[in-house]
Amino acid sequence: MSDSEEDYDISKSIGFASGLQADSDSSSSESESGDYDVQDEILSSSEDEEPVTPTVKSKKTKEAKKAESKPTVEAFPSMEIDGDSDNDSDTAAYFTAAPTKKVSVGTFSGLGFSKFLLRNIIKKGFKHPTPIQRKTIPLINSGRDLVGMARTGSGKTAAFVLPMLEKLKIHSAKIGARAIILSPSRELALQTLKVVKDFCKGTDLRTALIVGGDSFDEQFKYMMSNPDIIIATPGRFLHLKVEMKLDLKSMEYVVFDEADRLFEMGFAEQLNEIIASLPPSRQTLLFSATLPKNLVEFAKAGLQDPVLVRLDADTKISENLQMAYFSIKRDERDAGLAYILREIIQIPPASPAQLKYLKESDQNQMESEEEEEDNKGKNSQKKGKSKRYAMRLPPPNELPTEHSTIVFTPTKHHVEYVTSLLNKLGYATSYIYGTLDQRARKDQLYRFRCGYTSILVVTDVAARGIDIPILANVVNYSLPGSSKVFVHRVGRTARAGRKGWAYSLVSENELPYVLDLELFLGRKLLLTADQMKNPNVPVSYTDRMVMGSFPRNRLEMHSEEVTAVIENDYDISCQRDVALKGEKLYLKTRSIASLESIKRSKALLTKDDTINKGAMWDDQHLLFGASAEKAKDELLALFGRHKQQETVFEFGNKSGAGYQLMKRRWKEVNGVKRRAQDKAEIRVKEKETFGDELDDLITNKKDEDDEEVTVEEKAAATAGNATASEADLSSTFEEVTKKKSFRDPNFYMSHYDPNQSQEKGFSLGGDTSFAEGARNATFDISGEGAEFQQKQGMKWDKKK
Repeated sequence: MSDSEEDYDISKSIGFASGLQADSDSSSSESESGDYDVQDEILSSSEDEEPVTPTVKSKKTKEAKKAESKPTVEAFPSMEIDGDSDNDSDTAAYFTAAPTKKVSVGTFSGLGFSKFLLRNIIKKGFKHPTPIQRKTIPLINSGRDLVGMARTGSGKTAAFVLPMLEKLKIHSAKIGARAIILSPSRELALQTLKVVKDFCKGTDLRTALIVGGDSFDEQFKYMMSNPDIIIATPGRFLHLKVEMKLDLKSMEYVVFDEADRLFEMGFAEQLNEIIASLPPSRQTLLFSATLPKNLVEFAKAGLQDPVLVRLDADTKISENLQMAYFSIKRDERDAGLAYILREIIQIPPASPAQLKYLKESDQNQMESEEEEEDNKGKNSQKKGKSKRYAMRLPPPNELPTEHSTIVFTPTKHHVEYVTSLLNKLGYATSYIYGTLDQRARKDQLYRFRCGYTSILVVTDVAARGIDIPILANVVNYSLPGSSKVFVHRVGRTARAGRKGWAYSLVSENELPYVLDLELFLGRKLLLTADQMKNPNVPVSYTDRMVMGSFPRNRLEMHSEEVTAVIENDYDISCQRDVALKGEKLYLKTRSIASLESIKRSKALLTKDDTINKGAMWDDQHLLFGASAEKAKDELLALFGRHKQQETVFEFGNKSGAGYQLMKRRWKEVNGVKRRAQDKAEIRVKEKETFGDELDDLITNKKDEDDEEVTVEEKAAATAGNATASEADLSSTFEEVTKKKSFRDPNFYMSHYDPNQSQEKGFSLGGDTSFAEGARNATFDISGEGAEFQQKQGMKWDKKK
């Protein structure tokens, strides 16, 4: 370990009365993981409370433990992933109820931990255990297999780490690891390692981090040092197990952290092979935020008489989480993100100090990579890491920055595009996605944790893989297809009794997913029009899902700014095009919303007030108060309906002759209007009184007039002077209809002289007129021989 690292981690030089020494691989593991100070949960309590020193209880001997060993279990069966289904009906019947044992679990001292463990707990700042810790730790200490369900950020990591350290206590000279913790992602494994190291200070327990992306040689050295605790991802650990032919018969303690995520990422086959290699006498713990059907089958096969501890029945998200949903058009998503960051969260632009550090950090990283390429030695790696991690992380109970925000995007292409766009807008931004290099992932997360960047842009791979103790805001650039993924996203904020905000951008095609989320969370959707019906009722952003749009004028300003940035930067423009193509592929793989939600979304999107009951999904959001745009439209409509009664003769002149003239004229016009209105009212009353009978009488009277002849007609018929009816005329004579022409005889000028025949009649020189005689007498040689000339023109060549 270099001098810089010794000065950096002062806690390693502190000695304890127990005289136990730190594990030998502490420095090498810590150099690989980076100096992150990670805490699983922040607990609020009085700072003046004195720590309670517990009495150390007597522990069972190894012979007694062997005597209480569990029965032999058959090999682990193979299984397939059933998808993201809910709990089946036999879940409650399979898991036994947690026994109610009266133990003082209000403090960590009442849970029966050793003195060294309590000392480390107090140093971490923990005073009281969280609900999941109070429920699970006594059961784990008693040796039971357990399935723990609680929402993200409830303290699950400490719930299985503390009993594990209490059980292991000191390093064993026997060959073989005694505990293994399997995590779905490298980040989560790294953070679990830090929690383990913080709680096992003062002991000689050895740890090993086995994750993908790190050097195989280093991991071989870790395994050769005979570690007590292995923290690993399933894929890399299974690879190492096969390469080194590891024997796992010494395992006493097995933990599956974020188990549902392990199955979602496709680790079922690896888990089958790993668990089949474990001894039947092990204690198995399974912690998860949700419990799908395939996970229940896994628990039935891999756990023995497990206890189900469930704390997610009352609420799926924190009761302190405030949520706001903003309706946007598809091409305004970037402008909506800029509006949230600048107008709502009010994140300041990057300071000169931040920009200077980021520039130096990038330069040091490039130099470090060049040194590693030239020199593959270990010293160059340590030198690079000491340069990059020269600043300690803030305490766990403090925000990285006042406006620390995570932005979730659907694909890694969106991560690159949004990060470049926000950097161009002046923000200090970090980013993480699945295929990013391991060292770059650590470096980006370190920048955000230290406060050098205020925004972290990630994909769903980091929704439950990044543990940041306290976070201010979460922004969903687009909604996920699963409501459970949404819960995992927003679980990053509003932790440990603190309040937090989750902002979501919703387009038209994402509205059905919001309605699915409404049913999943049990929080009713609230639109602006619904709130206006009861304006005196306060708006609750924790109990309702409030939806609305941005103020139109301010959103257009941000849209113009974003458009200008994209048009002026060719790289960002190309990244946007790639992100749009990636989004098309993402939408094809996204799960479909329920049919009922799709029907409801169509009713909200329609403009017909009889269908949506006047509630529009894109009315201005309640966060922004009354809509100035809507007030302007109402005022213009009022002006449009207003009719001015005064004329130019009356305006401003109340005594002139024009005014008197128009006064008499208005009197006459009003009288006519009044009489016309009275007649209309009479017709309405008659129609209401007689109804359809009056119309029938009028119709019958017309028919009688057509069929019957009058008395005068009968008298004329007797005298022989009867007038023929139209029917007689049409049946007797053939009607001659003149052919309609477009010519109007009053204005049409014919090509021929209309008096031509008359002039011929008056002519004395015969039938020919002067014009005809002159035309016949004219001799012209210009056309001589024209009848013998060959006609010019194009001919079709048959050969071609």
